[in-house]
Order: sequence, then structure tokens, then C-alpha cells
Amino acid sequence: MRKSTSRFADRGIMFVHGLVVDPYRPVETTSWHEAQEFVTRLNVIESKKPPGAKRYRYFLPSEAQWEYATKAGTDTAYFNGNDPARLAEIAWYSRDGIGPGRTMPVGLKLPNANGLYDASGNVWEWVADKYVSDPTKLPAVDPKSDGDKNAERVCRGGSWYSGAQGCRSARRYDDSPDYRVNDRGFRVARALVSP
Repeated sequence: MRKSTSRFADRGIMFVHGLVVDPYRPVETTSWHEAQEFVTRLNVIESKKPPGAKRYRYFLPSEAQWEYATKAGTDTAYFNGNDPARLAEIAWYSRDGIGPGRTMPVGLKLPNANGLYDASGNVWEWVADKYVSDPTKLPAVDPKSDGDKNAERVCRGGSWYSGAQGCRSARRYDDSPDYRVNDRGFRVARALVSP
């Protein structure tokens, strides 16, 4: 795993599980494979907790999990409604070609009803699923993989470089799992596995 995964880390730089990160900005310039490796490292750390301690399983969310968490009970284009003019309340994005030109610190925009910040914009987030052009054809039980680690993977949420359409809650994007660019990152999910 590379030591630095962030093009825009410029303040408060620290090391987290072998990565150089800015604790205020999302991790970006990260491939799907690197996101999976990070999750694996977190799970190794969890496995070393003493008996009786709370243990979590970390993972990239599936597309369905990501969309459910992001929409937070809404059925609108963005979790704060359908009006692209209100997108600036919740997302860092490019409006008419004008935007921040880089990732921005997380938590400066309004969160959704689930308390998630930057669920739209800032960085496209890798999810676990391989890309299928028609998501209604995905298996209901485990759409994440058929064992092909090189299959195109899904990104969700839009980025600082995206227009308003790219930041819609239902917007999907596909890319090679090895692809790295400064508007791709990831969000880690966790589930309690022992009390």
C-alpha cells in the first residue's frame, strides 16, 4: 500500500494505519483495491482486541447500503430535495464549471437525516459492488462480487469536480478497480460483531 493517498492533504497531516492523511479531508486518489486493503487492515486491528471487548467488522458498503444511508428516507434527487440550486447547502461540487477545485474539509455542509456529512459531492465513493449497467438485475442477496477482482467497480455520490447531476443520490459511476484520481475516495461502514 502506498504511504500517501491524498493529493490535497495540506494541514494536520498524520499517519493512520500506514497512510498519510489529512484528518479534515476525505481520503482521495485511492483505488478500489487500496480501499479494500485499508478495510482489511482495520479488521486485523479489530481481531486483536481482548476477549469481551466490542468488535466491529469494517467493509465498503454495497450500493444498496450506500444509497439507503445517503437518501436517509427521502425519495428526491438529493437528500435535501430536488432543487439543484440547494445542492450547495449539502455538497462540494462544480456549479457551471466553478467549484472548489479540490476536496474540502468534511463536515462544513449540512448532514443528512442519518448524520452523514458529504454524502453528496467532495469525492466519489467506492462501494463494494462490481458494476452492472442495470442495477435491477443485481442479485438481491450479495451483489458485491462473482470472484472477479478486476471487474469494473461502482462509485457513488459525485465529487468536487462533478456537476449537480453527478451528485444525485441515485447517480452511479463505473471505473476500473485500479483507477486512482483525485476525486475518488471511499467511506467505511462497520457492523458490530460482538458485544
